Amino acid sequence: MWLPLAWENIPQNTAELVVAFQFNELKRGANGAVASRLVSETIVGNLSPRHRELAVGMPPKESFIKHPHAEAFCPAPGQEIGIVFSVYAIPRQHRLKRYEAVGLATLTGLDEVALASGSLATLYGGP
Repeated sequence: MWLPLAWENIPQNTAELVVAFQFNELKRGANGAVASRLVSETIVGNLSPRHRELAVGMPPKESFIKHPHAEAFCPAPGQEIGIVFSVYAIPRQHRLKRYEAVGLATLTGLDEVALASGSLATLYGGP
């Protein structure tokens, strides 16, 4: 993990936390409209609900990381990318399996079964 994240208020019946990172290429049109294209995503699963943060470096040993849609995502000088960080509180009957294929459909499914979720969207600019 290259950026520390922290959260709170995890529902009592949470069996697992899943953290998703989505990196989006942004294109600004002449009229000011912004178009976004997903270029990379990372999913960290099997986090114990007792965790309240992800520090810089590797996630906890019991967790797993998946990169279902990965390209280089560091923006070129003078450009910026959009980043969305999401944390999902997952009940026992819907835990994400280490061997499952993951991707945007998985994230949509997590939205549907999560006890709670939260997201943070931000911009990151290249040097």
